[in-house]
Amino acid sequence: PSLGNEEDTISLLSINKSLIDRVIYNVKDMPKEKQEGGFSFIKINNTWNCDSKHTWQASLNEMGGSPGELNESFEQYSFPSIVVKKYTFITNDEIELHINEQLSNSDDILISNEYGSALPFKIDSSGKLILKNQQNLEQGEAQNINLKISNCLGMYLDTMLSICRKYIPQKSDLLISEILFNPEPNGYDFIEVYNASDKIINLEDISLSNGKEKYSLTDNIVSNNLYKFINPNEYRVFTLNTENILNWYTVPKPLHLLVCKKIPSMPDDAGLISILNEEELLIDEFVYDKSLHFSWMENVEGRSLERKKMHLVENNFQNWASASDNIGRASPTGKNSQFAEGYENSNKDFWLSNKLLKPLADGSKSALEINYNIEGETVFMNVKVFSVSGAFISEVMHGLSIRNSGMVKWDLANNGSLVPAGTYVLSIECYSENGKNQQYKLPFAVHY
Repeated sequence: PSLGNEEDTISLLSINKSLIDRVIYNVKDMPKEKQEGGFSFIKINNTWNCDSKHTWQASLNEMGGSPGELNESFEQYSFPSIVVKKYTFITNDEIELHINEQLSNSDDILISNEYGSALPFKIDSSGKLILKNQQNLEQGEAQNINLKISNCLGMYLDTMLSICRKYIPQKSDLLISEILFNPEPNGYDFIEVYNASDKIINLEDISLSNGKEKYSLTDNIVSNNLYKFINPNEYRVFTLNTENILNWYTVPKPLHLLVCKKIPSMPDDAGLISILNEEELLIDEFVYDKSLHFSWMENVEGRSLERKKMHLVENNFQNWASASDNIGRASPTGKNSQFAEGYENSNKDFWLSNKLLKPLADGSKSALEINYNIEGETVFMNVKVFSVSGAFISEVMHGLSIRNSGMVKWDLANNGSLVPAGTYVLSIECYSENGKNQQYKLPFAVHY
C-alpha cells in the first residue's frame, strides 16, 4: 500500500483479517531536522512487548534506514521524563491523573498515601490513569499521594502529588496581608496573602489586579506544585524574583515565596491591589498610599505595609502600618511585625492594645492603637493627648464617626516628630446625635 508523507496507519493482518500489529505514525514525531524526509521510522530493537509510543523512533542509521538489518537499541535514544500535567475529578469517587505518556498494564505503577498504604487505581482502555478517591474529599480538602511509575523503556517518575478538591474562594477567604510597593533600587515588589478560611485553596484559581491590569495565576506561578495550595492560616508571597526577596529580607519559609511570570504593577506613591476568584467575585482589596507609613519615618523605600488584624476584613487604613526595623523592614511568608490579636477586651468600650510603647525598638508597639466596641447608633469621637500634669500635647482625632467594633491608631507623631519619652493620658470624648456624651481616660507610656 502507498504511505502518506505526513501521517498514516499501517496494520498487519492475519489471513482471516484479524489484527496482528499496528503502527500509527506522524512525521511531527520525528526530530525537526529529519521531517523533510529521507529517514525511516524504526521499531526499537527488543521492545516488541512494550506499548510505549516512544518505541517508534526516527532511524539513526547514516543511510536514513536499515531495511533487512537489526534496528537500533533503546540505549541509543533519550526519552522524555514522565510528568503529571494535571488531575481532574471525574466523579466524587474517581480522579484522572493526566500523564504525558500513555500507560499500559505492563508498566510498573505504585500509588500510596502519605502513610505508605497502597491506593487502588486502574488504567482504562485509552491508557489513562484513574485513581480511586477513597477519602471522599470535600471541597477545599486535600490528600498527598506518592506516585511511582516506570515503563519498559526506563522512563521513570517518583514524586509526591497534592490532590485537592476544588473550592472557589469567597469574600474574605483570602486577605492581602502585606505589600511592598516601593522597593529598594533594583528591588522587586511583592504581594502577600493570608488564608483566613478553613479550606485549602488552589492559588492558580485566583487573579490579582491593580484596577487597570489583571493577571490570572493559572499557569502564571513558576514554583513547586505543592505550594500553589495554601492551607488555612498560611501565608504565600507573589513576586517576580524570589532571589531578590531572599537577599533583602528574612524569609521564614522560602518555599512559600511563589515566583510569577507577571503580577500587577504597583506605583510607589499610591495604588490598589485586589484578589478576584474565577467568577470575578472580589475576595479582598487594599487601596494603599505611602502616607500610611509612620509619618516620622524619613525613608520608607524598601519597607512594606503590613495588615495588623486579620479579623478586620474591611479596607480600613487604620489597620495597616509600616513593617518594623527589628524584623528587617518586611516579613514575607511570616507573621507580620505589626500583627495584633482580636478583641480580647471586647467587654470594654475602649481599650489600648499596648500601654507601653517602644516605637524605635519593638515593631508591634510603634503606634498607639485605640480599640473600640460600640453597640447601637453611630457615635463621634474626639481624641486628645495630655501629659500627666495636664499639659495639652496633641489632638489626635476630631469628629471621627465610629460604629460597632474596630481600631484607630496614632503614630506618636506631634508636629512631624515623635513625642518625647514619658507618661501620657489619652482623653476620649464620645457623643451621639441625640446628645449623649461620654468621657474616657486611658494612660499610656512611651519609652526609647
